[in-house]
Amino acid sequence: MYCTNTMKITLKNNTVANKALDILRSRLAEGFSVNKYYKRNPSQIMSDALEVADNTIMLPEDFGCYITEDAEDVMFELIQNLAENMRNESFVWDGWDRNTYTDGHFEATYENGLLNIKYTYYPSGDCSLWCPECGAMSITPDEYEEGKIYICSECGEEIDVSEWVPVITEKTVQIF
Repeated sequence: MYCTNTMKITLKNNTVANKALDILRSRLAEGFSVNKYYKRNPSQIMSDALEVADNTIMLPEDFGCYITEDAEDVMFELIQNLAENMRNESFVWDGWDRNTYTDGHFEATYENGLLNIKYTYYPSGDCSLWCPECGAMSITPDEYEEGKIYICSECGEEIDVSEWVPVITEKTVQIF
């Protein structure tokens, strides 16, 4: 199965970014329970791939080690661990986890002891929904409204969005 993981963590300067990189690598060295399902150690692969450019920590383009469903728990843990170990430093985290069928998007901010994380899981990928009857494009993820009934503008059929609906998880943590 094909997968990619992207990560971009923006901090105030290069010194703070390098300190944050050390914290991330330390947590990755501990591993995660999902690692046992992989032929190679994805935590170590990710740790080796992380790099700092100016004030930003990132993964290289086209990097991949965790499928979307496993990356969800790993990224939540990495984000919170970084905030707990960088209490006096703010950061912004943006990352995508994609595989053959599903996608996930993390957005997080940490400032003044408050960590806000928003995770959007796309069970059918971050793609437009097409009418199963006629094949016309019906809706993009940005246009989706909860509770709305969708009718194809081309053929008039009602479109079942239940397996396509993005699942949003928001978490706010006070870091002491």
